[in-house]
Amino acid sequence: MKLVFSEAKVRAIKAAEKGKRDRYWDAGAKGLMLRVSDTGKKSFYFSVTRNGKEVLVNIGEYGDFGSNSGLTVQQARDIAASHYADVCRDLDPADAKRKAKAEVTVRELFTTYMDGYAKNRVRTWKTTESNYLTCFSHWDNRKASSVTRLEVQKCINQIGTDRGKHLANRALNDLKAIYNWGFSKNVIECANPCVGVDKCKVESGGRQRFIQPLEFEPFMKAVNEEPNKDIRDFVLLALYTAMREGNVLAMRWEKISWERKTWHIPGSEFKNGDPQDVTLTEEALGVLRGRYSDETEGWVFPSAKSESGHLVEPKTGWKRILDRAKLTDLRIHDLRRTMGSYMAIANVNAPLIGKALGHKSLAAAARYQRVNYEPVRAAMEQAQALFGQFAKPGASNAEG
Repeated sequence: MKLVFSEAKVRAIKAAEKGKRDRYWDAGAKGLMLRVSDTGKKSFYFSVTRNGKEVLVNIGEYGDFGSNSGLTVQQARDIAASHYADVCRDLDPADAKRKAKAEVTVRELFTTYMDGYAKNRVRTWKTTESNYLTCFSHWDNRKASSVTRLEVQKCINQIGTDRGKHLANRALNDLKAIYNWGFSKNVIECANPCVGVDKCKVESGGRQRFIQPLEFEPFMKAVNEEPNKDIRDFVLLALYTAMREGNVLAMRWEKISWERKTWHIPGSEFKNGDPQDVTLTEEALGVLRGRYSDETEGWVFPSAKSESGHLVEPKTGWKRILDRAKLTDLRIHDLRRTMGSYMAIANVNAPLIGKALGHKSLAAAARYQRVNYEPVRAAMEQAQALFGQFAKPGASNAEG
């Protein structure tokens, strides 16, 4: 039977008689056929005769059957049109479908890149891994070629809003590198969906947010009230050590020196490749002692749910803390900035701030000095004292 398919007409088609399957042809698209079983299952097919042989390709189930994951009439027509174009170019749509089925997924592309390249050649591969798991794991089962530039742009925009512009831009660079590598090694044949995607515009001078003096009491109260010990201890150690989120989450017990009161982070965890020994204050050591036992080994924040073996995504717990403290626009990375800012307020010099935070560049550490207003205030008061001197009668003629 031939008719012009519409959602209403296809939905109204009844099940075939027992033991039979009915076929319906769409008058609005070449080769589009709907097959209906005796159970009422409706499936779209592409069917044409070419060189005396039938070309038959299963397109997929109709959307109203069983779940919302099926195809609409328009989607089926679009796929049929693509298959018909292949037939006109003497290509086999079934062969193209087989190739698409064999194509790697986004997760397979990422794993191949990590194992075949990044882990052996990129010092910051753990950051790349963390960025992927945080930002793109929802595409794990998607075919690599199915991800579009528009999807990547929307994803990056959302990450910039929810997690920060710097993370969004780094994640975009990572995903672009993964696709470029995959294409160069013939793992994929598709275009890179990251090409042409706009990065988030970062404010000049970098983000300056840190916990303000009046915010500290509600913040610490909210942290101490956090019921999840892992989240509570993670936040405190991120604050007390001033290290990056990924470093704290991947902290290991064998890297802690109780005697020297330091935490050793291997150079492989940093972009510059230089290892760092982080000074542990009594507050930080107190948190660690509360988690340690003689049988403890491996990760400081172990997790049976993550592939890495340690806690990887504390954003839900972080949100609970901010909600209780009634704080906004505060990110986990701002804890690191908080330490640097308060060191500056305490008149600690830039080189020492840089050493505490692991900055190699003096300029990177010097930016924290901008929150120390006391030297500026003292200089302005000296200038204002001169105002008073020159404002006295006759002061302007003192030289003459």
